[in-house]
Amino acid sequence: MMQVVMNFLFKDIEYMVYEVSDYMPGQAGIELLCSRMHGIGADRILVVENIHNEPILHVFTSNGIEVNTTEHDYLVFAYYLRHENINSSNTHMIKFLGDTALLKLSKIENNISCMEIHLTSYFCDKMKYLDKNNHILAS
Repeated sequence: MMQVVMNFLFKDIEYMVYEVSDYMPGQAGIELLCSRMHGIGADRILVVENIHNEPILHVFTSNGIEVNTTEHDYLVFAYYLRHENINSSNTHMIKFLGDTALLKLSKIENNISCMEIHLTSYFCDKMKYLDKNNHILAS
C-alpha cells in the first residue's frame, strides 16, 4: 500500500492532509508522520475520512493529540479540496467559515505553498506497527 499525503505551509504552520483509505493512523503513526527526524514533518495533521461524500475531518497536533478544528485548519482543508478538484459540501466547514468562506479561500491562495509526498509501503507498515504496539517516538 502506498499513501499520498499533501503538506501545506500557511502562516508559518506546516499542515499535512492525510486521506484515510484503509488505515486510520493512531497516535504513534501520526507522531511518526509529523516527526521531522524520523518522518515527513508537520505541525498539524488533518486526517480526512469519507472525502468524496460528507468528509469527516480530524485534526491532530504533531504528537498525535486530537484537537479542535480552527479556522486555519478549515481554510487549508478547503484549499486542499479545491487543489484536488474534490467537490464537497462539508456543512461543518461552511458553518465554521460562514458566508465569507470563498473570499477567505481566495485570499490564502497567494500565501500557501504545497508539496505532494508519496509514503512507501515500508513507511506505512512502520506506522501500523508503531500503532499496534502503542510505541511513542523518543524525539
